Amino acid sequence: MIGHDYNGAAQLGDVKPWLDRGQAGGKDARVAPRAGGFELRIAEAQGGVHPSADILFESAAMVARRPVAVILTGMGDDGSRGAAGFARRGLPVLVQRPDTCVIDGMPGAAIEAGVASDAFTLDEIAQRLRRWAMMTASSPQVETVGPS
Repeated sequence: MIGHDYNGAAQLGDVKPWLDRGQAGGKDARVAPRAGGFELRIAEAQGGVHPSADILFESAAMVARRPVAVILTGMGDDGSRGAAGFARRGLPVLVQRPDTCVIDGMPGAAIEAGVASDAFTLDEIAQRLRRWAMMTASSPQVETVGPS
């Protein structure tokens, strides 16, 4: 979940905006509400991919008001199923342009599944997230997803 920080404790800790340190190795996590924000909780999940972007995205789409899914270079289709929850809510799903990926499986699968709202280079994704982060401080809504 791009834009959030947590620690690797049993309860992964508070989710703080705009820092991503990645998921604890081999562990799945769900976003859960807590007083004043969110926390990441260790989740037991089936499947061969751990940590699972699908599980993380599915929970974020259910509990967060303005989440943004970001799918970057990677093998397989992890993230596509979870990003479908974002698409159903009209929330942004940004994917790395497959032609800029080392391995284009994950972004390509999201595009093929019809859940990607936009495909950008890494720099363009960073610019979009930065702009939304600045807007969030002053506005209750994320701007409409579309060309910059």
